[in-house]
Amino acid sequence: MKHTFLTLLFLGNLFLIQAQDISLKYGKVNEDELKMTTYTPDTSAVAVVLFEYSDSHFDFNENKGIRLITNYKTKIKILKDEGLKYVNISIPYYDSKVNSSLKEEITDLQGYVYNLENGKIIKTKLNKEYIFDEQSDENYWQKKFTFPNAKVGSVIEYKYTFCSDFIEDIPDLKTMKKIPIWHSELSLEAPEYFRYNAQAKGWDLPVFKSESGVQTISFSNGYKNEYLQAKTTKYKVIADTVKALKPETHIWCIDDYCPRIEFELNGIALPGNTYKAYAKNWVTLEQNIMADKNFGKLLEMKCPYKDDAENLKKIENKRERARKALKYVQNKISWNGNYSFSGYGTNDALKNGTGNNAQINFVLLSMLKAAGLDAYPVFISTRDNGKINTSFPSLNQINTFIIAIAETDSTYFYLDGGSPYGDINVLDIKLLSENARLFEGVAVSHWENLSNLSRNATSYLIQAKIDENGLIDGTMTIQFTGECAFEFKRSCGTLTLDELKESANNSYDIEINDFQKNDSDTLINQASAILKFNKQTTTNDDMIYFTPLIVDYMSSSPFSSPTRKYPIEFDYNNLDHFNISIKIPDDYSVSELPKSTTLVNPDNSYICRFYSSTTENTINLQFMVEKKKRLFLPEEYKDLQNFYTALISKSTEQIVLKKNK
Repeated sequence: MKHTFLTLLFLGNLFLIQAQDISLKYGKVNEDELKMTTYTPDTSAVAVVLFEYSDSHFDFNENKGIRLITNYKTKIKILKDEGLKYVNISIPYYDSKVNSSLKEEITDLQGYVYNLENGKIIKTKLNKEYIFDEQSDENYWQKKFTFPNAKVGSVIEYKYTFCSDFIEDIPDLKTMKKIPIWHSELSLEAPEYFRYNAQAKGWDLPVFKSESGVQTISFSNGYKNEYLQAKTTKYKVIADTVKALKPETHIWCIDDYCPRIEFELNGIALPGNTYKAYAKNWVTLEQNIMADKNFGKLLEMKCPYKDDAENLKKIENKRERARKALKYVQNKISWNGNYSFSGYGTNDALKNGTGNNAQINFVLLSMLKAAGLDAYPVFISTRDNGKINTSFPSLNQINTFIIAIAETDSTYFYLDGGSPYGDINVLDIKLLSENARLFEGVAVSHWENLSNLSRNATSYLIQAKIDENGLIDGTMTIQFTGECAFEFKRSCGTLTLDELKESANNSYDIEINDFQKNDSDTLINQASAILKFNKQTTTNDDMIYFTPLIVDYMSSSPFSSPTRKYPIEFDYNNLDHFNISIKIPDDYSVSELPKSTTLVNPDNSYICRFYSSTTENTINLQFMVEKKKRLFLPEEYKDLQNFYTALISKSTEQIVLKKNK
């Protein structure tokens, strides 16, 4: 009965939208579209794509060669203020002075914004003054444009042609966006000369079909143009009332789960030529990277601090030597907060004393090598950029690099010159990639997992006493290790001492009287804090009630939703450990004390241990929570929920003190 009701509800929503007469033709906007105030299938939507068409095919041109041509057009309805960001469009494209033989360009761009004013549809053309090109780096640009007349209730539409010389890198046909889509048609038509392997990817696999067709192709035989009728295969995916690809908690990059069609070029057989297998691999990609002057050439740059690097050779311990070099370079060049793969502008970073992590890392590499260390770049994709598909080599998947230093013939430790809060094997969580390409040289590279480089722990030592009025007076010493130290140091770097104190007040639900921190660079992978605090317990006649941990550890579960569609991705493995000693008043005794217990999830990847005991008028408690894996599948969600429920229940059980008669 429930399923029948939901089906009827969906069909009713579908009918309502259809009844609003949405036009699926470019240039046709009607009053129903402009009067629409909500999108019935998803009333929370801030905007909705009314249609999206993307048609890609190959063009054979005697002057420009073979190019991939994509004709794109879309229409978007703005429903709420938050949806106005979708009227600001940015399209990346490749146009390098270094490699002028290959490029991408955007042509025939046009657009309109439609508004309903006094019962009339007002159509305003996209003005050229709101279209501009912005350079991202030496190789990439952004075509940007906006619709200044757009407002809540507006409909915008635009179209353009995207021309690319990169016939081996076919953009994915993605069927979901961050806002819902009413109707979309995405296609690629490839002539028989190009043998592609099309695969459906994503968490919900999209359904696509392939159709046979014919394309007329002209080419020159040296004397005149000739024409061929080439058979084609057209890959097409059509989708209606597609839900928004909404971000969820504990997801590094929601685009990793976007339904899409991926294309891999297997080979090429042009007329008059034999078949050529196109085996694109990581070795080929590495050769191209080394040929790029903003990467390969910079790997050979001379150290700008040669004398100081020479002095570092006196330090025998490799980790200590590398750490000295890291801190030296970071004192010379401060990080601007940006990640990059290209070293374009490294000389400017040296001169100005500020730069992105790639620029800093190239300088750091030169110093590490000059200091006698074997140091190599490690190609990665930051977590928010998505996972690297190791079986599909593409430079588009890589957006930065860090540094590996050989400790032995088979082991390495890692550094990044960017964030000043990092250390040896302690990186910004964005950089903890599972698929990292350690580049020792062309054809001698290999994959490394950076997701579990350090031991991450937070230890709490709480020494407290309770008076007869139920007021707790105590000292809490916190020791941070690994990534936990990184996060604390970052907090110390962005907050004042008063702000840190206020944050701790709110986080731990205590009243802090004194806050001392030690986040010095001299502490390798560690930091600490000492908090002196008070907390009023609950009292009733001759009884005192309080929770075992005194401070608020976890009052609510982060997994309150009844279901989960996507996997749960934690930042890193970690251990939380509490060692608590509570002295109670002499004329009170313990009436109730939570029992010692162990909580374990089914695969032993999440463990909680609780121990309690009393010695004379002192309560001794041990509480430990250890997470041993970072990724939980949706089918493990219920077990994870149950574990958190039991964990919260245990940490909030009551200790009861009773006054002696």
